[in-house]
Amino acid sequence: MQRYVVLINFTEKGMKEIKDLPKRIEAARRAVEKAGGKFVDWNLTMGIYDSVAIVELPDDVKVASIILGTGKKGYIKTTSLKAFTEAEARKIVKQISYAVMRQKTSCLLEKLKSFLKRNVIIRM
Repeated sequence: MQRYVVLINFTEKGMKEIKDLPKRIEAARRAVEKAGGKFVDWNLTMGIYDSVAIVELPDDVKVASIILGTGKKGYIKTTSLKAFTEAEARKIVKQISYAVMRQKTSCLLEKLKSFLKRNVIIRM
């Protein structure tokens, strides 16, 4: 399962019908579960976004279809972020470190080869 953070702003229509917000949250929960996902959390927020949802779904296509389907009703506008757990972030960082180390090693080997070629030629 992949995790997504959905940043939500209510439209004017969404604000006019705010009393129906609990029903809309439940409808979103059902849509996520029907798509084989998990509705992890939903929070009303203060700041530039009105609410934040965290969902887990099998792939990007499923999350996009749910967000577009929900958005077409006109109550919200969303910004979606693919999220990585702490364990996934550790793997990503480890891979970056390995890639950088491999690149540095490769660069050092090329310098060593060049040095050895120069010294062998000089000795001849």
